[in-house]
Amino acid sequence: MKNKGFSLVELIIVIAIIGILGAIAIPAYRGYVTTAKRKSAESILEQFPILIENYRAENGMMCPSCNANGTYTYSYTENNDGSVATDTISPVYPSFRPKSASSTSASLYHYQVSITVTGCPACQETATFTAIPQAGRGAPPGNIVSNPYQ
Repeated sequence: MKNKGFSLVELIIVIAIIGILGAIAIPAYRGYVTTAKRKSAESILEQFPILIENYRAENGMMCPSCNANGTYTYSYTENNDGSVATDTISPVYPSFRPKSASSTSASLYHYQVSITVTGCPACQETATFTAIPQAGRGAPPGNIVSNPYQ
């Protein structure tokens, strides 16, 4: 009689190989997804120096409030359905785009621009841009903060 099929040892070996490959591939995949989400937020933060320079070229300062010492904060937050909850960035910097035009899902991050003005009347302005992960939306933990921009 001819036996057809696989022996129990052969099946166990195949299952072990698949398990090992899965143990290697799944964490690597999760790392790629986390990196992609962070890079997406970082690319949005890269808009801010350009937006601020455009505003400064037109108005001589980084923001409309930058005529006195202090810290001025502008922010952008979305609701879970993707609608805008708070947007104080776009009125000042109208070219700000927190996500692609085709995206209807909620942004993973809350974006914030903080501009610190010191030494007025010869003002020195410094801006810091921050992406803050929104709870429950799958963003990796930890804020993404830019280097101070002058």
